[in-house]
Formats: sequence, structure tokens, C-alpha cells
Amino acid sequence: MSFLPIACLFDPRFKSLSFINDQQMKDQAINNLEREFITESEKQQQKQKDLINKPCSENAVTQNSIFGKRIKIQNISEIKICEINTYLSLSEISEKDDPFKWWKANQNKFKVLSTISRRYLCVPASSIPSERLFSKTGYILNKQRNKLKEKRLEKLVFLFSNHKYINLC
Repeated sequence: MSFLPIACLFDPRFKSLSFINDQQMKDQAINNLEREFITESEKQQQKQKDLINKPCSENAVTQNSIFGKRIKIQNISEIKICEINTYLSLSEISEKDDPFKWWKANQNKFKVLSTISRRYLCVPASSIPSERLFSKTGYILNKQRNKLKEKRLEKLVFLFSNHKYINLC
């Protein structure tokens, strides 16, 4: 399964996956989302037994807490159905809106999904652009041109990197 459909599910601008024509691929992305949800829910329940304050239904099991109060602990599949369906049923946000701000504003409403979304919507670290910059600088600053001043070198690297976008004629 490709990373892209799942990542798009977590982007509130594209979560309908309308750009994917294959229904089987959409269903597979949602199934993978549900599996991730269950795994993350189990992790969070291990850390904190009262993960959800507000139950989706009254079928939740009650247990005694440390302080003698009765708390409601839900079945993971019940939480999954409630949280995922609620998220998917919301309308998509505008393409101009920031998905990170949307998740920040809705993290209390979608506790488990917001945690998973951070893994899929993060920017992957890559050293490729910086390596390319060093290579371009190496082309410009060589044995014959080793006396270039810093400002001049910066300008030459900029021009060398962006020459295809600059119309000099």
C-alpha cells in the first residue's frame, strides 16, 4: 500500500480521495487507517486508561479508578467507529487552509487521529537539497576561482541554481 493515499486521508483538504479512481485502493487506505488507529489507541490506553472523556454510546464498560471514582472505558472498536466516521463525515476544508492548523484546532475532538496525522503530515528530512547546493558551489569555486568573495559566490550560486527561471534577454 502506498503512503500517499493514507497521507491524503489525514489531510482535511483531500480526505475524500476524489483523485483516486480505484475504489479498492480507497478502501484499502481506510482499512490501513483503521489498523493504525487501533494500534495507536492501544498505545494510548496503556499510557492512560481514561483516554476519552466523552463516550460515543452508553455501552462503555465502567471500572474503578485509583481515586475511587467511576470512569468509563470504551471498547477500541467503538472509539474507532466514532472517531473515524466523525472525521470522514466532516466536509473538506479549502485548499488554501492549513491542515496543521486544522489538526491543532481539532486535536481534542480527534485525539487518536491527530496523533497519527503528525506521522503522515510531517515533512521528511532530506539532505539532498543541501548536497546539491554544495555540488553547485564546488563547480563555481574551484582552483582557478578560489579568490571569490563570499557575497559574489552567493550571487553566482544563486544564478547557477536559478538560471532556468531567469530571462536574461
